[in-house]
Amino acid sequence: MVFILAYARLQGCFSSREVEALCRRDLVCIHALEGGRAPDHSTIDRFIRSNAEPIRDIFAQSVRRLDELGELGREIAFIDGTKIESKAGKYTFVWLSAVERNLPKLVGNIAKLHARYLEHYHLDGPSAVGTEA
Repeated sequence: MVFILAYARLQGCFSSREVEALCRRDLVCIHALEGGRAPDHSTIDRFIRSNAEPIRDIFAQSVRRLDELGELGREIAFIDGTKIESKAGKYTFVWLSAVERNLPKLVGNIAKLHARYLEHYHLDGPSAVGTEA
């Protein structure tokens, strides 16, 4: 189930209903379920609620490990002002100095989003992503 949640997040699915729909139509999820029935949204929601802290820890560990392996190489993406397309805008680009300047604000926004997530699922816990328990 954690694999499916991680894959769903990568695909831009955040609600339990979106994850349920992904499990029914996406071949990666169907393969991960080994041909079994897709979990319904209430099962997904229950899993998230009952395992919120372990899920957060796994995601934080994954990001740290990817960073250790150099897979999140920030300097490569910005070395020459290369344009980076994103969902925010097809014709926008970002400079390294702008990212470095806005990084504290971004970390604050991540903490706020995590707090909203905890509030949405009526959970108690740290409001900052990646903080040690």
